[in-house]
Amino acid sequence: MLQNKPSLDTMKKIFTFITLVVTAAVGKLEAQTNYTLDLGSSFSPAWGAPSYSGTASNIGGSGINCTMSVALTGSGSIVSPYPRVNNNNTNGSDFQVQGSTDAMEIDINLGNKTSYVDITYSFSASVQNLNFGISDIDMPGGSSPYTYIDQVTVTGYDANGNSVLPSLSKYNTSSTVFGISSNTATGSTSGGSNVSSLTQGSPSQDGTMFVNFNGNAIKSIKVRYTTLNSALVASNPGLQAIAVGNLSFEKAIAPVTTNVSNSSIRNTGGTAAISALAGTDDESVASFTIVTLPSATAGTLSYNNGTSYVAVTAGQVLTPAQAASLKFTPIATYTGTASFTFTATDNRAMVSNTSTFSIPVTSSLLPVTFTNVSAALTNKVIVVSWTTHGEYNASKFIVEKSTDGSSWQSIGEVAAAGNSAVQKDYTLTDAQVMSINYYRLKEVDLDGSFIYSKLVSVSATPVQGIRVDIYPNPVTNKATIRTSSDGNKTVQIAVFNSNGVRVQILNTQLVAGTNQIEIKNVNSLPAGMYTVMMTNNNESPAVARFIKQ
Repeated sequence: MLQNKPSLDTMKKIFTFITLVVTAAVGKLEAQTNYTLDLGSSFSPAWGAPSYSGTASNIGGSGINCTMSVALTGSGSIVSPYPRVNNNNTNGSDFQVQGSTDAMEIDINLGNKTSYVDITYSFSASVQNLNFGISDIDMPGGSSPYTYIDQVTVTGYDANGNSVLPSLSKYNTSSTVFGISSNTATGSTSGGSNVSSLTQGSPSQDGTMFVNFNGNAIKSIKVRYTTLNSALVASNPGLQAIAVGNLSFEKAIAPVTTNVSNSSIRNTGGTAAISALAGTDDESVASFTIVTLPSATAGTLSYNNGTSYVAVTAGQVLTPAQAASLKFTPIATYTGTASFTFTATDNRAMVSNTSTFSIPVTSSLLPVTFTNVSAALTNKVIVVSWTTHGEYNASKFIVEKSTDGSSWQSIGEVAAAGNSAVQKDYTLTDAQVMSINYYRLKEVDLDGSFIYSKLVSVSATPVQGIRVDIYPNPVTNKATIRTSSDGNKTVQIAVFNSNGVRVQILNTQLVAGTNQIEIKNVNSLPAGMYTVMMTNNNESPAVARFIKQ
């Protein structure tokens, strides 16, 4: 009803087309589905007047249930045969709600000005972009004291019971029948009047309000209906009514974490920084929770609290910055795999799955210390270069190449020095230059064990349309989009993971010349390949890719 996504839908179509043409590594996009709690058909059994509660199961095949209940607090009564559903607006004497095929009308006769009715919706799982309409918010006109002045307050609650306030708007933006303050709508105390018609599309739907929770994750809603408690209203209010329309929503997307395998560390090497925790969300990861700790016999996990490094405790909540500071101190006599588990929580209080972080701890010397791994396009070939500052029982280096960051093949081998305590420089030339080229080194030890270097990449052809570059690439903690523009223009930037799921979207203004835009929360992205797409209304879309290590 209040959804407006043409730009996102258009972008998804463009991205799907580019995906089919450019690479088979990126899968189909995960499109969000809009579901409707249809007051006329979702309840089982159907809502029969005058019912005070009902449950809608598996709404639209979403797997989400919702229980709706109506309850009066204080003196007075809910007038029979209401609460009643006006199914497909077939009850001619009942109210209609603009933009909704059905309406739940509730007529109340309050005994005093402090009585109220609560209409409560309780969902089995969090939802987002939830919206609906409420009609006939007004006052009867005449002179003071009035028989009533309608007042409707709408409050949402997240999975933790924290209140979430919606945005409220008028169907008729120029209506003076009621006013809006925060999450409350109140019939006008001056210049207001009784709504004369609630027919669909009628200008007299000026007592209709739309409720929208936008991208917030909502687990329950409370609509409180009463009269304004003031001297303007009679002590025994008269009969009054409102109607609530169908609810439209999407399934809320919880963050996703993945298991992380850290590179090996020596048990006698002291405290070592570890890789980033892997967690993504369609909006942003607000925190990480360390669910379980490594065994005390393996070592100690610590983080920077802003002043010093302190030990992490089980169940501790860390900000993304604190999580990025994690270090591990192994026990000098321990060998094996130290592990802990973690979850991510997004900015809407939704909690991810639980993943495991593994840290191999060994007593052996590291076979190779890599420095200066790089690749550069020179005279139509790519030269891969690397330097070691120490080798121990090293056998050879295998240079591996990928064009998508996930499928790798060997393109050559270089013999290692074996054992060395001095700097050694190596190169290998690749004549098969592609539009984008990823390289990594596989060092193989004399006993067959091996380790990998970091990834490096080389782009050999420019992207058509708007020029987009990402640096550094591969990415560890921070990535920046660099693009040039021939003038001021608005563009939309979306980031998709290797499954085609959008993990970030940004609208930004470019200026003439070079522009640099930071990709947010890169340190919380799981390792893998990501696609960045930049679009505007006048030029072909530009696509670039980066590897998150």
